[in-house]
Amino acid sequence: MIATFKESKAHGRLRMLIESESLLNDGIAAVAFVAVLGVLAGGHETVLSISGALFVTIIRGVGIGGSVAYFFMLLADRTPDYLVEVTLTTLAA
Repeated sequence: MIATFKESKAHGRLRMLIESESLLNDGIAAVAFVAVLGVLAGGHETVLSISGALFVTIIRGVGIGGSVAYFFMLLADRTPDYLVEVTLTTLAA
């Protein structure tokens, strides 16, 4: 879905909402996967511990993503070369 929006050159709030929803789904899937593995391994997961893990995953993702983006944006602002910007974006991912 995100690739379709990028190919159609969609901009604005709709694209941001779709990308944000996709990232939230990925975070929930990661936490659910870990929760299922914990239950299968004999752990005693509760709704509170799973909710806490989701919250921590979201906070860490925002923090690390923001830090990496800030660093690479500082580097990208220093160059007028489009290929260097694309390379920095790839490295950031």
